[in-house]
Amino acid sequence: MNHHKLNNLIWVWNPNAPRNKENDEAYDYEQYYPGNKYVDILATDIYGEYKQSHHDQLLELGKGKLIAIGECGRLPTPEKLAQMNQFVWFMDWANMLWRSNKREDVKRLYHDERVITLDEHKILFSNQK
Repeated sequence: MNHHKLNNLIWVWNPNAPRNKENDEAYDYEQYYPGNKYVDILATDIYGEYKQSHHDQLLELGKGKLIAIGECGRLPTPEKLAQMNQFVWFMDWANMLWRSNKREDVKRLYHDERVITLDEHKILFSNQK
């Protein structure tokens, strides 16, 4: 970092959410978390069940840092986002949006009051100088 004089980077640590599947390498976060000294945001990839533990363990590790859903196939429901209310973003992976989600579920999520879309972001921040 010092070599290239970069001082505006945000480091996002983003492993798979822990899951108990044979031959899967999605272990508990604590086993390979580098520490808050090296991480700005803690994110997780959730391809399967949304568990409260995914959210709560990241909060515990981060000790006040932002947490996010770095990748997902099936989107979280508005109810899951209400329960796991510290996730600051979620990102659906590539073409999985329509393969893993029903159109009405996508619309319902993106119209939820807790979700800000790009067009709403532009409106919210256009008046700030």
